[in-house]
Amino acid sequence: MLSNQAADLATGLGRVDEDARLHADVSAAVANRAQEVADACPATVDRAYCDRISALATQSRLESDGAGALRLAVGAETARSTVVSRAAQGLATANSGLAEGAAQLATGTSQVSSGADSLSTAAGRLSIGASGVATGTSQVATGAAQTSAGASSLATGLANGAQQVPSYTDDERNALVSVVTTPVDVGSTADNPATVAASLIPVVLGLVLWLGTLMMFLTGTSVPDGPAWSQASPGRRVLARWLPAALVGVLQAAVVIALVAVSGVSISSPVGLVGIAVLGTVAFAATNQALVSMFGGVGRMVSLAFVAVQAAAFGV
Repeated sequence: MLSNQAADLATGLGRVDEDARLHADVSAAVANRAQEVADACPATVDRAYCDRISALATQSRLESDGAGALRLAVGAETARSTVVSRAAQGLATANSGLAEGAAQLATGTSQVSSGADSLSTAAGRLSIGASGVATGTSQVATGAAQTSAGASSLATGLANGAQQVPSYTDDERNALVSVVTTPVDVGSTADNPATVAASLIPVVLGLVLWLGTLMMFLTGTSVPDGPAWSQASPGRRVLARWLPAALVGVLQAAVVIALVAVSGVSISSPVGLVGIAVLGTVAFAATNQALVSMFGGVGRMVSLAFVAVQAAAFGV
């Protein structure tokens, strides 16, 4: 704290020294200027006015000298403050080192006490371990006696088990052999037996409907344009090209289903098959129209690629 006060005093003295320097410089300048004016005072001016100017020059010079003397005194005080600040810092450093040494001494004392406690604890554990070894030796002896008794019980049990094994006659042995060696027969029946034709019908039907709706968009535009359709709404223009494709697809589905019925393939749900075929036709027509509308010729190639992937997946 003393070093901080000495530093603050040195800072204050520095500011006083700066102010004294400025005052001395200003006073000297005023004295020089006033002396010049007094020396050049004309004869026509009142002599008392010139004397006052000369007195002002003398007073300003005295103030300048006083400020210079003050700077010398401030310099001496600043030097003494610096010496005091350095001494206070050295004292603070010495006190810090002394406090650190005391803290280390206290830490060492605590560590010695902890070591003594640890040594006492280890001795107690050693005593407990020796007692445990003695107890384990007694348990080993007891276990050996129990092992001998268990071996005797096992021998007795084996002898009793040998006496309880059943004895079969020749007829009983032949009956058991016949039961064990006879294989188990498992019978199964199918409510809806699958055939190759029945497996291919969904694949062929899907490919035919997809290709049939795609053929309606192979030529021309997917959405009609031109002067005749300039006033028509977008929905009407889309429906004008989608509806014929969907109707052609429905007719194709009807033809394929009729051929399936003529071929004699059993259909579990004719109504469901017709509904799926119509729904698929409507969806296929809309999908192909969208592909051609958005991508043009590339959309047609994408549609054909879907057909190739479907055929390859089912091995057609």
